Amino acid sequence: MAAYRFAVGALAPLQIQLGPVVAAPLNAGVARIREAAAYGENAIGTASNPILVRPSVIGTGTQIFVAPLDPGGASSTFQLITSFSSAPTHFTPTSGPITLPITRRIVFPRGSEFIVYGPSAAALLYANASGGHTWSGELAWEEK
Repeated sequence: MAAYRFAVGALAPLQIQLGPVVAAPLNAGVARIREAAAYGENAIGTASNPILVRPSVIGTGTQIFVAPLDPGGASSTFQLITSFSSAPTHFTPTSGPITLPITRRIVFPRGSEFIVYGPSAAALLYANASGGHTWSGELAWEEK
């Protein structure tokens, strides 16, 4: 089992999608998301609480390939997208009077991870932002 971590900053809205590689989705194994985190970067603007969801339509865009945390391991068989040509479709949480900046971190206990499996599955870490608010976010997962 190989472990991976990816972090990105200055997004509005925060959108990090983890899914199978488009060119070879059947070669992807199972990704077990262990951690998801979103960090508000500004005290101005509006934002929603971050959510980790399965998008009903997987987004397409610039693929980011991630190297393993262990030296010498193979690159992830999953891809990340943070810049979309076609955004994923998902439930959008309501933005509201939230004291900014906010931090949300989800750690899944072993055996209760957020699972991404199969050619039409993906996970999306999403948080809305406007009026100058931006987000940093990160995902940590293991592949088998």
